[in-house]
Amino acid sequence: QAVPGVHPEARAERNMRERTEGKNEMLQGKAKRLTDVVTTQQLVMQRLERQLLKEEIDLGHKATVLAYENRRHAQLKGLLRRRSDKAVLDALTVSRGPRRSSSAPFVGAGGAAKGEPAASPTTLP
Repeated sequence: QAVPGVHPEARAERNMRERTEGKNEMLQGKAKRLTDVVTTQQLVMQRLERQLLKEEIDLGHKATVLAYENRRHAQLKGLLRRRSDKAVLDALTVSRGPRRSSSAPFVGAGGAAKGEPAASPTTLP
């Protein structure tokens, strides 16, 4: 239907302009939504990067603590082994009698060193 007093060219131009403006509004809305999505993703990425950095620091701390605990465990294990060896040695020493030094000569019941003649009661000074 023709509108009185409006040229068909002007009407066609107005329709085209209205369609173009509608498309522009739709595209602007989509662009805004995409911008919002990008902003949200950037915020999520920043949060995840901070979280990752914190977890890397925590992991480094845990590795340090674990290394310390492993060294301490090895020290305590060695200490326990030495004490256990000493306890066994002490128990064996008590059951066999006192330990002798390997550098001191064995003195038998007669009082003389091994390989020497025993002193008689009459030869004492």
